[in-house]
Amino acid sequence: MLTNDIVKLTRDRIAELVRSREAPESDYTGNERRRAPRWPFPGAIGLRPADGGGDETWFGTCRDVSITGVGITCERYFEPGTALEIALHLPEATFCGKAVVRYCVELEADTEDEYAMGLEFDFDE
Repeated sequence: MLTNDIVKLTRDRIAELVRSREAPESDYTGNERRRAPRWPFPGAIGLRPADGGGDETWFGTCRDVSITGVGITCERYFEPGTALEIALHLPEATFCGKAVVRYCVELEADTEDEYAMGLEFDFDE
């Protein structure tokens, strides 16, 4: 990846990304709390504490994107309200910015801990 493919996460850039794609009908069946339609996307996301505490980075799988946030799965539990720095790896670019955990629930799995998380983008524009 070229460094010019890494862009700051902004409301306008995410809106442009979502507008550039025809959003398919969502198969999401849970309690819908987002105001914006979801764009399904299986990709990668890197997560770090926004307070700069620690050098640890966790990785998750992006499930869907909207102009207000992202749904992911991750092997680590994050308390709702936790501020994170994220690197959202999409085919067009890697978006780097901030997000806040809005929910984190354990998924039923036979072998590993896995959590479904909703992150709301924190645009500091």
